[in-house]
Amino acid sequence: MKYIKFTDWQELGLKKDVDDIRRTIKSNKSLISTTCVETIVAIISLMLSFFGDDDEKKIIFFNISIIILLAIPIFSGLWFLVNLVKDMYKSSKGMLNVSDKIDSFDNKVCSWTMMSTSYVDILRSCHQSINEEQILFLYQEINYYINKCIEEIYSTLPVVGKVYTCEPNMIINGKHISLSRLYNIISILKRARPYVESDEQTYIRIIISEYGEPDFCSLMLDYSPQYMAIVDFQKKVNEKYNNFLNDFIIIVKDKFDNVSDLFK
Repeated sequence: MKYIKFTDWQELGLKKDVDDIRRTIKSNKSLISTTCVETIVAIISLMLSFFGDDDEKKIIFFNISIIILLAIPIFSGLWFLVNLVKDMYKSSKGMLNVSDKIDSFDNKVCSWTMMSTSYVDILRSCHQSINEEQILFLYQEINYYINKCIEEIYSTLPVVGKVYTCEPNMIINGKHISLSRLYNIISILKRARPYVESDEQTYIRIIISEYGEPDFCSLMLDYSPQYMAIVDFQKKVNEKYNNFLNDFIIIVKDKFDNVSDLFK
């Protein structure tokens, strides 16, 4: 069975990090202002050297330079205040939080989902060639990234009506997340979630997918108190996150009347 290589999602994550850095640099007004000031100071120094001993020209040029240097922080301050007022207005309307959550869904949730399914595929295809510690490692990593996705999705709850939509125009023009994408991600997370059966003092069975499913996979571990402690702890953590996800789905169904069939 083929699975997504780790280098694939690492390259995807790196590309998104580079895009974030590029956006940060483009929007970093203080960096631009500092660069402008340093450039002007360097030009002034060169011009003063060029004028040599002509004191009259130096004084005129110096006065002009002072005016320019004073104008820069004044305009920068006004620019900062204008952007601050805009940000405060957007924050009061929940617009900043919405934008962050949409970006987070696109960049974090999708990547973490892909990472969790990569681990699942490795378990399915390589479980006969890896030892029990490695199986437990993959089991925990699958759950870790699934839970991170659930936590990030659940964090959109206060602005759920502004982040998700089933209206095509809002997706195209407003850059909302489509409910079908949300449903697809949640379905993948549920399907990828391993669950455990155990017979005390005999075995521990890690199961992926339901019995009879084409992608069903069962991995047997010899029983040990250490293994059981790991599994029991993970089950408790998973239960809490599953409750978060179930609560989220209930609220989404209440918020969007036309998705009751989608989120069953």
